[in-house]
Amino acid sequence: MKKIISEKIISILIIIVLSLGIVSCGAKQQKNESAQDAVKKEPVKLAFWHLWSGPEAEALQQVVDEFNKTHEDIQVSLVSTDIQKQLTALSTGSGPDIAGNFYFNVASWASKGAMLDLTDLIERDNYDTNDFVPSTLKTVTFKDRLYALPIAMHVNMIYYNKKLLQEAGYNSFPEKLSEFKTMIEKLTIKKNGNLEKLGYVPTADPGLFNLSALFGAKYVSDDGKQILEDPAIINAFKFDKEFADKFGYEDIKKYTSSFGKYMSPENPFFTGQVAVKFDGEWLAVMIDKYAPNLDYGIAPLPYPDDKPELKNAGYASPSIIYIPKSTKHPEEAWTFLKWLVSKEPMVKFTSKIGNLPARRSAMSDPAYSSIKGFKEFLEYAQGENVRSIPPMKPEAEYVSELIAQYDLVLNGSISPEEAMKKIKAKLEPEM
Repeated sequence: MKKIISEKIISILIIIVLSLGIVSCGAKQQKNESAQDAVKKEPVKLAFWHLWSGPEAEALQQVVDEFNKTHEDIQVSLVSTDIQKQLTALSTGSGPDIAGNFYFNVASWASKGAMLDLTDLIERDNYDTNDFVPSTLKTVTFKDRLYALPIAMHVNMIYYNKKLLQEAGYNSFPEKLSEFKTMIEKLTIKKNGNLEKLGYVPTADPGLFNLSALFGAKYVSDDGKQILEDPAIINAFKFDKEFADKFGYEDIKKYTSSFGKYMSPENPFFTGQVAVKFDGEWLAVMIDKYAPNLDYGIAPLPYPDDKPELKNAGYASPSIIYIPKSTKHPEEAWTFLKWLVSKEPMVKFTSKIGNLPARRSAMSDPAYSSIKGFKEFLEYAQGENVRSIPPMKPEAEYVSELIAQYDLVLNGSISPEEAMKKIKAKLEPEM
C-alpha cells in the first residue's frame, strides 16, 4: 500500500515538475513574442530634407506633426537644407528618405539615378494623378516616367500701383503688349539724367521667363532632342533690351541698387519706386503684412497684339517632393509622400504660406478665400496658356545660361540671337 502511495506521489511530483517546465517555457515564449512585437512596433524613421525656412518651415512642421500623430508606424523628422547639401549626401549614400527640390533638376537627377522612379508605385496603387494641374506634372515627368510629385505651384501675374496708373491717365490695365509697353514707359520718370521712378524693372528672373511665356515660348523641339533658338525668347530679350536702351541700362542698375529688401516695408513696389512688376501669389500676402494701405491691382500678362490666342499666358514653377533612390525605406517614404500631397495636407500647408496648391480640386477650398489676391491667381493658374520649361537633362544649366546671357544682352555685349546660339551650342550635346 505504501509502495502504491509512494508511486502515486512520485507520479504527481513528476507531473507538477513537467507542468512547471511547460509553464516556464510558455512564459519564456510569451516573453520572446512580446519582445518581437516590440521590435515590430518600433516605427520606421524617415528623414525629410526640404528647402523651406522661417515661417514656411514652421507651417510644414505643423503638417508633418499631424502625420506623425496619425501614423504610429512611420515617424518623419524635418531638416531644412539646400540643394548642394542634398547632392553631397546623396553621392555618399547618406542622404534623406524624402526631399524637396527645384523642378528644373528633375531630368538631370533622374537620369543620374538620384531620384526614385515613382511610375510603378503609382500604377501598382492605382494612384490617381489626374487631379494635379497638368503643367506641374509635366515638370516632374522625364521620358514618360514620373520622378516626383508637386505640392505647390507658383505663377506670376502683374501687380500694379493703382494710384500711379491713375496719375498717368490709366483707369484700367492694358491687355495688349504694345499698350503695356507704352504705359510702362509713360510711368517711368527721369529728370536731369537721374531716374526718379520706374514703370517697370527689366529682370532675368522672373521677367525674362514671363515675357518668354507671353510670346509663346516652346524652349525645345517636340522630340526633346534640340534646344530651339526660340523666337519667343529672342523677342523677350528684345523687349527688355529696348526698355533698357531707352532709359539707360546703367542708370536702371544704379537706381535699383538703392532698393530696400524684398521682404520688408521697403520693397520698391510698396514704396512707389516701381509702378508695375511681375510677381507671384505670395506677394499679396506680403503686401497685407508690410503695406496694408497700398492700393494695388492684379492683372494677367499682356499678349502680343497679333496673337490673341496667347491671352492669359503665364510661367508656372511648382515646388516638388521626391524620394531619393538611395532610401532604405521606399515603401514608407511613398506612404508619406502620397499623404503629404493629398488634398487636405496640401491645402493646410499652401494656405499657410501663401502658395497655390498643385491640385485642381484644392483650388476651390474655402481656406484660400480669405487670402487677398488669391482669387485671381487660382483662376489664372489653371489656364491652358500657363506653361513651364519642358524637362531636359541640362534644364538647370539652361535656366542658369538664360540668366547669364541676359545681362550681356542688355548691356549690348551680345545680341539676343547670338545669346540663343551660344546656349544651344553649349547645352544641346547634353540633350
